[in-house]
Amino acid sequence: MAYEVRIAGKPIATFDTSDAALGRVRDEIGRRPDCEPEIIDTSTGHAFEPAASKGWREHLTKAMR
Repeated sequence: MAYEVRIAGKPIATFDTSDAALGRVRDEIGRRPDCEPEIIDTSTGHAFEPAASKGWREHLTKAMR
């Protein structure tokens, strides 16, 4: 299984593990706190877990209002 990290909708790297992808996202957030990171499971084409994509975050925000 592979995990693609996207920033502002653009792929920047692919990793073999979700932990490695999360590490890259943490690094990117440290450099650019306002970036829009996503981690996509390449086998499904969907976020690898809830809130790991921009769409999920928007859905959760609307549900909490």
